[in-house]
Amino acid sequence: MNDRLNNAIEASRVGNTTADAAKAFDPASRWGYKDEAEVLSIEIGHGVGLMNIDSPAAVNYSAPVINRQWSIKHPQPFEEGMVIAYESAEGEHQVGGVRNESMIVITKNGPEVIDHFPRDEILVV
Repeated sequence: MNDRLNNAIEASRVGNTTADAAKAFDPASRWGYKDEAEVLSIEIGHGVGLMNIDSPAAVNYSAPVINRQWSIKHPQPFEEGMVIAYESAEGEHQVGGVRNESMIVITKNGPEVIDHFPRDEILVV
């Protein structure tokens, strides 16, 4: 889980696109599904900030929305100053697991994690 999350975060830099980050997430087949739409929110990144209520893309999350279903086909560029929350899951399909979320800000020098939860200390049992 941390590897996928770390890889998505690392790809979130000026000059890259949301497709670069989305490729860090596992495909739907890893979760036992056939279509990416079925796992839309299992692993996702989304903007944090003011929402444009007139934009259909911002119904639940602020832009950019980062997932395998949308971002690989319709990449959006990362821009300095964007604040993004990345969410991922780990566990057994349809049994249980844990969700993890990290918040970052994109700087000219790369992504900076701005939350302080010690996610490296999460134990898988």
